[in-house]
Amino acid sequence: MANKYKSIERAVEVTDEALNVTKVIRARPKSVVNALSNFSSTTMTFGNNKFLLDKSGMTHILERHHPSYWDGSVKSSQTFFNENLSIDDISNGIQSVMNQNRQTLINRGSTGMYQITGSFNGTEYILGLNNGRVGQFYPK
Repeated sequence: MANKYKSIERAVEVTDEALNVTKVIRARPKSVVNALSNFSSTTMTFGNNKFLLDKSGMTHILERHHPSYWDGSVKSSQTFFNENLSIDDISNGIQSVMNQNRQTLINRGSTGMYQITGSFNGTEYILGLNNGRVGQFYPK
C-alpha cells in the first residue's frame, strides 16, 4: 500500500480577522502519530450511556483542524483551532462541551449520529458523535 502522505504538498492561508494577520499553514500529516503516541482513550458516562474519545477520533480531529497536525484536506468551510491548543486542551474542551450537554446526551443516548455545541475558553465548538464515539470537534 502506497504511503498516502507522500503526495501531500498543501498549504492554506488562514486569516485571523481579530488580529488582522494572515499566515500560511502547511500540512504536516506525520506529526500527529508521534504526538498521540502516549494518548489514552477516555470514556465518559452520562446516565446509562458511555461515550468514547479514542486515538482514532483524536487523530481525525487533529488532522482536520489543528494547524500543527493538519493533513492538508480542505472543505468549503475550513476551521482551525488556535495553534497554541495542546492535545490535552482539546481533550478537556471535548469533555467540557459534553458536560454542558449532559441532559442531551442522556436523552439521545449513544446510538445514532448527532452533533452538540458548547463553549470552551471563550470559543464555540461543534462536537459530533457517532454511535457513542467522538469523531468531530471543531471551532464554529
